[in-house]
Amino acid sequence: MILHLVAAVLAILQTATADPACRADVVFCIDNSGSIGNSDPQGGRTWQLVLDFTKRVIKEMNVHETMTHVGLVDFDDDARVDFVLETYPTESAVLSAVAALEHRGGFTNIARAIYWARQVLTRPEHGARPGVPKVIVLVSDGNANVAVEDLKGELDGTKALGIRIVTVGVTSAANETQLRSIASSVNDFVQLGSQNSAVRVGSLLIQQCPIIEPAAPNTTPSSVSGAAGAVYTRWGSAECPAAAKVVYKGFVGGSHYSQVGSGHEYLCMPEAPHWGKTVTGDQGWTGYIYGTEYELAGDYNKDKSPFSFEFNSGASIHNNDVPCAVCVNPNSYVSLMIPATQDCSKFNWNHEYTGYLASTDKTYYGREYLCVDAAPQVIQGGAPDLNGALFFPVQARCGSLPCPAYVEWWELTCSVCSK
Repeated sequence: MILHLVAAVLAILQTATADPACRADVVFCIDNSGSIGNSDPQGGRTWQLVLDFTKRVIKEMNVHETMTHVGLVDFDDDARVDFVLETYPTESAVLSAVAALEHRGGFTNIARAIYWARQVLTRPEHGARPGVPKVIVLVSDGNANVAVEDLKGELDGTKALGIRIVTVGVTSAANETQLRSIASSVNDFVQLGSQNSAVRVGSLLIQQCPIIEPAAPNTTPSSVSGAAGAVYTRWGSAECPAAAKVVYKGFVGGSHYSQVGSGHEYLCMPEAPHWGKTVTGDQGWTGYIYGTEYELAGDYNKDKSPFSFEFNSGASIHNNDVPCAVCVNPNSYVSLMIPATQDCSKFNWNHEYTGYLASTDKTYYGREYLCVDAAPQVIQGGAPDLNGALFFPVQARCGSLPCPAYVEWWELTCSVCSK
């Protein structure tokens, strides 16, 4: 009967990894409790069948350093990480590690197993890869009896990160009700001996291929995620931080400060545009894109500016045109702009760059708020006052914005963070 189980899960994982463009990070959570050992209803055979099943699946998963990566957690009263995703880059090494796993016995702590599987699947130091589908295969009889009160929280936290949980019942006494509740959906459970399980689960993980990492809490155009890592725009600089790579650099563009129409957001326009079909002359009913200038008049034009002038030979950047760079940090999943902070670590995020909030003036038509680098660069030859889209500093105003946490008239900082 275990062969039906193997076939079902093989159909899932083989479909998810057969396409060269579809990789996967997979962690097996193997029940190592007493009920899967010598006292189990299968007469003591189930532990070895579990190991054989796991190895059989791995052989069909295209394990390779550029394709599918495998980790392993086993659990009884507690749970242990036997190896992480980056430990064994080859199929033979993974198979040997699985074969060496010894039976322990004891109770069943599924909550702890899910916790450690999630840690492996989300930490880059464990080999977790951005943009790669994440799957937990829980092989158990489903009778949790340790830390049961923690199980729901661990499951909710794991599923919220986009990690799919497939549960596999491995004895005739498997607790189907609990295993179905643990699985990501009612269809993500495979019962030993189900005649149509291969077809059902095979169609299930076809859907795994397009899954990407969870979306960032901030969904503005300057904060997105993707298969390459955390992608963001660095406003006011044509360079990316040391940990990131430049996707492209260019000039900040936007609608004219005095015009009510066109888009309200700022864009990073590439240095070398590609044109399609064009029509000569103003066609009337169209939108416009202009370049963008720093606006630092009055005291901002002197030594009181919150922005550093170091990249303009100490001269004011007022009326200078604004550069930008689109960056990708391959070591992170998502990026987030946090206003009014210069410290990403207080939110348990990593630092990309720090700056000051900027937008259009309060008397002009509204535009979005962006984080402009604290040491902004300028576009050479872009000093003439031609206007277009504009970047003004942003000050705090007390009232519905609570003070003294905030201070009247103080310029607001910002940071772009990643995780």
